[in-house]
Amino acid sequence: MDAKVDLYLENIENWQEELRYLREIVLETGLVEAFKWGVPCYTFQGKNLLLFGSFKEYCTLSFLKGVLLKDDHHL
Repeated sequence: MDAKVDLYLENIENWQEELRYLREIVLETGLVEAFKWGVPCYTFQGKNLLLFGSFKEYCTLSFLKGVLLKDDHHL
């Protein structure tokens, strides 16, 4: 866990509970947590895979190059 992500979550105004929950789920996958571009970023084998963020009306979990992810279970 990256301390900068802890600080990020403490300081956002909206969606703290939801993003803490998403963080738990993402960390269970074994991805490496980092803080890039002002938001939490998760990597796999040194490559940026996803990030999440808080906005006024919504929170987001964004997959970078998500189309390249393998989905054997068609999820």
